[in-house]
Amino acid sequence: MKTTTRLLLAVMGFAAVSATGAMAADLGGSYKDAPVYETEWGAGWMIRGRVIGVLPDEGGDIAGLDIDDSVVPELDFTYFFNKNLAVEVIAGVTPHDVSVDGVGKVGDVWLLPPTVTLQYHMDLGNGIKPYVGAGLNYTVFFDQNGVELDNNWGFAAQAGVDIHLQGNWFLNVDVKKIWLETDISGTDVNVEIDPLIIGVGLGYRFGGHPAPLK
Repeated sequence: MKTTTRLLLAVMGFAAVSATGAMAADLGGSYKDAPVYETEWGAGWMIRGRVIGVLPDEGGDIAGLDIDDSVVPELDFTYFFNKNLAVEVIAGVTPHDVSVDGVGKVGDVWLLPPTVTLQYHMDLGNGIKPYVGAGLNYTVFFDQNGVELDNNWGFAAQAGVDIHLQGNWFLNVDVKKIWLETDISGTDVNVEIDPLIIGVGLGYRFGGHPAPLK
Protein backbone atom coordinates (compact mmCIF):
# COMPACT_ATOMS: atom_id res chain seq x y z
CA MET A 1 0.00 0.00 0.00
CA LYS A 2 2.69 2.48 0.94
CA THR A 3 4.76 1.80 -2.19
CA THR A 4 1.63 2.18 -4.36
CA THR A 5 0.72 5.48 -2.71
CA ARG A 6 4.19 6.94 -3.19
CA LEU A 7 4.16 5.90 -6.85
CA LEU A 8 0.78 7.59 -7.31
CA LEU A 9 2.08 10.79 -5.73
CA ALA A 10 5.14 10.76 -8.01
CA VAL A 11 2.86 10.42 -11.05
CA MET A 12 0.67 13.27 -9.76
CA GLY A 13 3.70 15.52 -9.39
CA PHE A 14 5.03 14.68 -12.85
CA ALA A 15 1.62 15.33 -14.40
CA ALA A 16 1.32 18.69 -12.65
CA VAL A 17 4.75 19.85 -13.85
CA SER A 18 4.05 18.63 -17.39
CA ALA A 19 0.69 20.41 -17.50
CA THR A 20 2.27 23.66 -16.32
CA GLY A 21 4.97 23.50 -18.96
CA ALA A 22 2.45 22.79 -21.69
CA MET A 23 0.23 25.69 -20.63
CA ALA A 24 3.18 28.07 -20.40
CA ALA A 25 4.30 27.09 -23.89
CA ASP A 26 0.79 27.58 -25.25
CA LEU A 27 0.41 30.99 -23.64
CA GLY A 28 3.81 32.05 -24.89
CA GLY A 29 2.93 31.08 -28.46
CA SER A 30 -0.52 32.64 -28.39
CA TYR A 31 0.44 35.96 -26.85
CA LYS A 32 4.05 36.46 -27.78
CA ASP A 33 3.25 39.68 -29.65
CA ALA A 34 0.97 41.14 -26.97
CA PRO A 35 2.02 43.41 -24.08
CA VAL A 36 3.25 41.48 -21.05
CA TYR A 37 1.34 41.94 -17.80
CA GLU A 38 1.97 40.80 -14.24
CA THR A 39 -0.89 40.61 -11.74
CA GLU A 40 -0.39 42.60 -8.56
CA TRP A 41 -1.76 40.77 -5.51
CA GLY A 42 -2.41 42.31 -2.13
CA ALA A 43 -4.83 41.51 0.69
CA GLY A 44 -7.52 38.97 -0.13
CA TRP A 45 -8.59 35.33 -0.20
CA MET A 46 -7.29 32.28 -2.03
CA ILE A 47 -9.06 28.90 -2.16
CA ARG A 48 -7.24 25.73 -3.20
CA GLY A 49 -8.43 22.23 -3.92
CA ARG A 50 -5.77 19.53 -3.69
CA VAL A 51 -5.31 15.81 -3.86
CA ILE A 52 -3.14 14.93 -0.87
CA GLY A 53 -1.20 11.89 0.21
CA VAL A 54 -1.00 11.42 3.99
CA LEU A 55 2.09 9.35 4.81
CA PRO A 56 2.42 8.48 8.53
CA ASP A 57 5.87 7.96 10.06
CA GLU A 58 4.87 5.67 12.90
CA GLY A 59 6.63 5.22 16.23
CA GLY A 60 6.02 5.11 19.95
CA ASP A 61 5.59 2.29 22.43
CA ILE A 62 4.15 -0.36 20.08
CA ALA A 63 6.84 -2.29 18.20
CA GLY A 64 5.97 -2.99 14.57
CA LEU A 65 3.12 -0.47 14.43
CA ASP A 66 1.94 0.35 10.90
CA ILE A 67 -0.58 3.05 9.97
CA ASP A 68 -1.27 2.90 6.26
CA ASP A 69 -1.06 5.80 3.80
CA SER A 70 -4.15 7.56 2.50
CA VAL A 71 -4.89 9.60 -0.64
CA VAL A 72 -7.87 11.97 -0.33
CA PRO A 73 -9.20 15.33 -1.58
CA GLU A 74 -8.56 18.40 0.56
CA LEU A 75 -9.72 22.01 0.61
CA ASP A 76 -7.86 24.96 2.06
CA PHE A 77 -8.65 28.62 2.62
CA THR A 78 -5.86 31.20 2.72
CA TYR A 79 -6.21 34.84 3.71
CA PHE A 80 -3.45 37.23 2.61
CA PHE A 81 -2.86 40.21 4.89
CA ASN A 82 -0.58 41.61 2.19
CA LYS A 83 1.39 40.17 -0.73
CA ASN A 84 3.79 38.33 1.62
CA LEU A 85 1.99 37.39 4.84
CA ALA A 86 -0.94 34.95 4.94
CA VAL A 87 -2.72 32.44 7.16
CA GLU A 88 -3.98 29.09 5.87
CA VAL A 89 -6.63 26.69 7.23
CA ILE A 90 -7.04 23.21 5.75
CA ALA A 91 -10.12 20.99 5.83
CA GLY A 92 -10.26 17.27 5.07
CA VAL A 93 -10.56 13.81 6.58
CA THR A 94 -8.39 10.73 6.07
CA PRO A 95 -9.08 7.01 6.71
CA HIS A 96 -6.31 4.70 7.96
CA ASP A 97 -5.92 1.01 8.78
CA VAL A 98 -3.81 0.21 11.85
CA SER A 99 -1.70 -2.97 11.86
CA VAL A 100 1.05 -4.56 13.95
CA ASP A 101 3.79 -6.73 12.45
CA GLY A 102 3.14 -10.39 13.19
CA VAL A 103 -0.43 -9.69 14.30
CA GLY A 104 -2.07 -8.08 11.27
CA LYS A 105 -4.79 -5.47 11.22
CA VAL A 106 -5.89 -4.40 14.70
CA GLY A 107 -8.27 -1.60 13.79
CA ASP A 108 -9.12 1.37 11.59
CA VAL A 109 -9.69 5.04 12.27
CA TRP A 110 -10.63 8.31 10.57
CA LEU A 111 -8.67 11.51 11.22
CA LEU A 112 -9.96 15.07 11.08
CA PRO A 113 -6.75 17.15 11.24
CA PRO A 114 -7.59 20.89 11.01
CA THR A 115 -4.30 22.76 10.68
CA VAL A 116 -3.60 26.49 10.79
CA THR A 117 -0.30 27.86 9.49
CA LEU A 118 1.14 31.35 9.24
CA GLN A 119 2.87 31.71 5.87
CA TYR A 120 5.46 33.92 4.22
CA HIS A 121 5.11 34.17 0.43
CA MET A 122 7.84 35.23 -1.99
CA ASP A 123 7.78 36.20 -5.67
CA LEU A 124 10.55 34.85 -7.90
CA GLY A 125 9.05 36.37 -11.04
CA ASN A 126 7.51 34.58 -14.04
CA GLY A 127 4.51 33.74 -11.89
CA ILE A 128 6.46 31.52 -9.46
CA LYS A 129 5.50 32.22 -5.85
CA PRO A 130 7.06 29.90 -3.21
CA TYR A 131 6.13 30.03 0.46
CA VAL A 132 6.99 28.59 3.85
CA GLY A 133 4.80 28.29 6.91
CA ALA A 134 4.48 27.01 10.47
CA GLY A 135 1.59 26.53 12.85
CA LEU A 136 -0.59 24.20 14.91
CA ASN A 137 -2.61 21.09 14.22
CA TYR A 138 -5.42 19.55 16.28
CA THR A 139 -6.30 16.01 15.24
CA VAL A 140 -9.69 14.49 16.04
CA PHE A 141 -9.92 10.68 15.80
CA PHE A 142 -13.40 9.35 15.00
CA ASP A 143 -15.25 6.28 13.73
CA GLN A 144 -12.62 4.17 15.47
CA ASN A 145 -12.78 0.38 15.35
CA GLY A 146 -10.47 -1.82 17.41
CA VAL A 147 -8.15 1.01 18.43
CA GLU A 148 -9.20 4.11 20.38
CA LEU A 149 -6.84 7.09 20.17
CA ASP A 150 -7.05 10.37 22.09
CA ASN A 151 -7.42 13.70 20.27
CA ASN A 152 -4.29 15.83 20.54
CA TRP A 153 -2.36 18.90 19.40
CA GLY A 154 0.68 18.87 17.14
CA PHE A 155 3.08 21.27 15.46
CA ALA A 156 3.11 21.77 11.69
CA ALA A 157 5.62 23.09 9.16
CA GLN A 158 5.12 23.51 5.43
CA ALA A 159 6.71 24.57 2.17
CA GLY A 160 5.07 25.00 -1.19
CA VAL A 161 4.77 26.97 -4.39
CA ASP A 162 1.95 28.61 -6.33
CA ILE A 163 2.58 28.81 -10.08
CA HIS A 164 0.49 31.38 -11.92
CA LEU A 165 -1.32 29.76 -14.85
CA GLN A 166 -3.61 32.47 -16.19
CA GLY A 167 -6.12 34.94 -14.82
CA ASN A 168 -6.72 34.18 -11.16
CA TRP A 169 -5.73 30.49 -11.41
CA PHE A 170 -2.64 28.88 -9.91
CA LEU A 171 -1.12 25.42 -9.83
CA ASN A 172 -0.14 24.50 -6.27
CA VAL A 173 2.32 21.99 -4.86
CA ASP A 174 2.45 21.78 -1.06
CA VAL A 175 4.33 19.69 1.51
CA LYS A 176 3.49 19.64 5.23
CA LYS A 177 5.06 17.83 8.16
CA ILE A 178 2.99 17.36 11.31
CA TRP A 179 4.53 16.18 14.57
CA LEU A 180 1.62 14.37 16.20
CA GLU A 181 1.70 12.09 19.24
CA THR A 182 -1.26 10.56 21.04
CA ASP A 183 -2.12 7.80 23.52
CA ILE A 184 -4.34 4.78 23.26
CA SER A 185 -7.42 5.89 25.19
CA GLY A 186 -7.36 5.01 28.89
CA THR A 187 -3.68 3.99 28.83
CA ASP A 188 -0.23 5.52 28.85
CA VAL A 189 0.70 3.72 25.62
CA ASN A 190 2.22 6.34 23.31
CA VAL A 191 1.59 6.37 19.55
CA GLU A 192 3.56 8.62 17.21
CA ILE A 193 1.93 9.32 13.84
CA ASP A 194 4.04 12.26 12.52
CA PRO A 195 2.57 12.32 8.98
CA LEU A 196 4.14 13.84 5.89
CA ILE A 197 1.40 15.40 3.73
CA ILE A 198 2.07 15.95 0.02
CA GLY A 199 -0.50 17.79 -2.07
CA VAL A 200 -1.01 18.87 -5.69
CA GLY A 201 -3.94 20.97 -6.86
CA LEU A 202 -5.37 24.21 -8.20
CA GLY A 203 -5.92 27.52 -6.45
CA TYR A 204 -8.11 30.52 -7.23
CA ARG A 205 -7.01 33.94 -5.99
CA PHE A 206 -9.65 36.61 -5.46
CA GLY A 207 -8.82 40.22 -6.24
CA GLY A 208 -5.64 41.53 -7.83
CA HIS A 209 -5.30 43.66 -10.92
CA PRO A 210 -3.00 43.50 -13.97
CA ALA A 211 -0.12 45.94 -14.25
CA PRO A 212 2.34 46.14 -17.19
CA LEU A 213 5.80 44.81 -16.47
CA LYS A 214 8.50 47.50 -16.54
